[in-house]
Amino acid sequence: MSIISLENEYLKVGINSHGASLVSLYSVKHNKELLWQGDKESWLGQDICVFPFVARLKDGYYTVDNKAYKMDIHGFIKDSELEILSREENTLSLIKKYDMNTLAVYPYMFDFIVSFTLIDSSIKVTYTVVNRDTTKIYYGIGGHPGFNLTYTKEDNSIDISSN
Repeated sequence: MSIISLENEYLKVGINSHGASLVSLYSVKHNKELLWQGDKESWLGQDICVFPFVARLKDGYYTVDNKAYKMDIHGFIKDSELEILSREENTLSLIKKYDMNTLAVYPYMFDFIVSFTLIDSSIKVTYTVVNRDTTKIYYGIGGHPGFNLTYTKEDNSIDISSN
């Protein structure tokens, strides 16, 4: 597990290789941490990367070709170590390839890639799944970030819109 940094003149970002999750999204301009850091009074969690299932499975399992597979909430990427696929000045791409452990809970061959790109004062997160199998594969994918925003309606200096 390692925390990998990306930064430009607007943002400093920390990305955990374990789970491919954002652990920090710091605004240089506002001198403020924008990503939720956890709080025992409300929600201890932070961002997680969600694959191959989003949310819980009914009864905790699913079936493929009449075989049952058990899966924890939000899949297994959040609990996996990803390797650096590529790193450039403003972009980091991490990869998790299928292996015997993933095949035991998800019977498909895949490469899972998540890329983080800083574009001025925004971050773009891109998920890519490469099907390495001989059949169609099924999955859900996404992120689970929480943001630490405290400002009034009159303050429009922080834009959290998504494009």
